[in-house]
Amino acid sequence: KQAPDYLGVLTEALKDPHAGTRIAVAGAIRNLEADAKPAVPTLVEVARNPKENTLVRAAALHVVSRHGKDNPKTVPLLLDLLNNSDTPAALREAAADGLGRAGSESAEIVAALCKTLDEKSLDLRKASAVALGSLGVKAKDGWPTIKTHLADPKEDSSIRNHLIRLTGTLGKTNRSEERRVGKECRSRWS
Repeated sequence: KQAPDYLGVLTEALKDPHAGTRIAVAGAIRNLEADAKPAVPTLVEVARNPKENTLVRAAALHVVSRHGKDNPKTVPLLLDLLNNSDTPAALREAAADGLGRAGSESAEIVAALCKTLDEKSLDLRKASAVALGSLGVKAKDGWPTIKTHLADPKEDSSIRNHLIRLTGTLGKTNRSEERRVGKECRSRWS
C-alpha cells in the first residue's frame, strides 16, 4: 500500500552520485513488483546511458525486463544492447534474458537471439539459448539456426541441451521436421 509513496523518492535516488546507492535503489524498485511500473521510463534511460556504471545499468535492465514489458521502449532497448558488440557482456546477457521474457513473436527478436548463438562468448550464447527456449514456439523462425547448432558436435553441451528442449517444443507444431532432425542429430552424435 505504501509503495507508490516511496517510488518517487526511490526514482529520485537513481541520480545519487554513489553507484552502490543507485544499484541498491534499482533493487528496491525491483522489489516493488507491479508497483515499479511508473519508474520504468527512468530506468530505461539509466540502462541506455553508456556513461552510467555497468552494474547500475544491469540492475536497471533487470527491473525493466521484468516490469516494463508493456513499455514501448523496452524491446528496442534490449535489442540495441544485445546487437551492439561494444555493449559490456553482462548487459548483453541481461538483454538476451529480457528478450526471452518479452514473450514476443517478433522476427527481429528471434533473429537477434539466433545471431548471438554464433558469438565467441559462451555465457552470451547460453543466455541466447535460454531466451530462445523461453520464447518456445514463438522462436520457430529461428529453426534453421537452431538446427545448425544442434547438429554441431563442437557446440557446448549446455547450449545444445537448451536447444534440444526447444526442439521438443517446436516439434509439437511440426512432427515430421522433429523426427527428421532427431534422426540427423543421432547419426551425427553417434
